[in-house]
Amino acid sequence: MREQDADAWDVWGAARPGRKETNAAGASTWFNWTQWPDHGPDASLLGGVSGARVLDLGCGGGGNLAHLVALGAEAVGVDISPVQVAKARERRPRLDVRQQSAEEFLAADTYEFEAVCSVFGAAWFTDPDELLPLVRARLAPNGVYAFSHSPQPCAAATGLRRPRCSRRTRGRSPCT
Repeated sequence: MREQDADAWDVWGAARPGRKETNAAGASTWFNWTQWPDHGPDASLLGGVSGARVLDLGCGGGGNLAHLVALGAEAVGVDISPVQVAKARERRPRLDVRQQSAEEFLAADTYEFEAVCSVFGAAWFTDPDELLPLVRARLAPNGVYAFSHSPQPCAAATGLRRPRCSRRTRGRSPCT
């Protein structure tokens, strides 16, 4: 991820109020895959996370990471934005949150993860030719890599850019 993207995430993170204290069901932790609150599948998409090592790439303020920990996961969150990492640590001081790019963390880390997730994070803003082999190298056998990201118009609204892929699939970029 480029430094200018980290700067944009800092601006975006500083402007956001953060996750509400409870969701519509009254839960204090929950998993959001979409940009709409209380919408989308839950963490079961990652498989059984209780007791599993789970990596959250682009963990932001740590909301999804906190839910994974509440479900019993040994979870680590990585985010390139110092502002987002500070928010996560302030609100949830016991979380294992690292301020680093996804690529740097994955290249340096030696752990295997049963699940890796990225919700509006590294999966969208990192060149898949670089990211996917790094994720694969850290996935345990039969591990799960699940991600979501915002529709393209959100990139223009936040000033964040997603790199274009170099390869084409049936005349279309697989990253578009």
